[in-house]
Amino acid sequence: MPRWLERITGSSSDGAASVVPAPADAAPDSVDALHRHVAALVAQVDADAGDLPTEAVVVARRITDLADEALRRAETAPTGMNIHGRVALHAVVTDYVPTSLRRHAAARGVAGADHARLEAALVEQLGTIRAAVRESVDALRDDDLRAVEAQGIFLRARFTGADLAEAGL
Repeated sequence: MPRWLERITGSSSDGAASVVPAPADAAPDSVDALHRHVAALVAQVDADAGDLPTEAVVVARRITDLADEALRRAETAPTGMNIHGRVALHAVVTDYVPTSLRRHAAARGVAGADHARLEAALVEQLGTIRAAVRESVDALRDDDLRAVEAQGIFLRARFTGADLAEAGL
């Protein structure tokens, strides 16, 4: 097993578990854990870049950029990212993208494989994943906008002329 894969999966080629355990209190879909998973996926895409179609590398890195954006928004948003969003993002960066990359690599090794078709299929799969992550980032952005709008409605309702007159201001 390649060394970079051992670091991602937490195992070694001799079957022993990794000597660097995850923090006991860290959920696998916590924002901190997701940052680590995104970094591992970036490393995987970079390591595989020479064997992947250029367009697939670009789309995969766009996925990691969008995942980073979602995590940054989650860190600054008052409500953070809900559990459904974290679980979905965890699946994207630890399963969906890595599995697509692994299956593409395995299929390329098959004699007589139609490489153009394989590359097109990989780019299509990654494009579908990218679109879903983009929708999640857009939803987080919309939540931020709705929160600002709700605050504006509250302030207008709270501080109308009648309320200020009652307060003696």
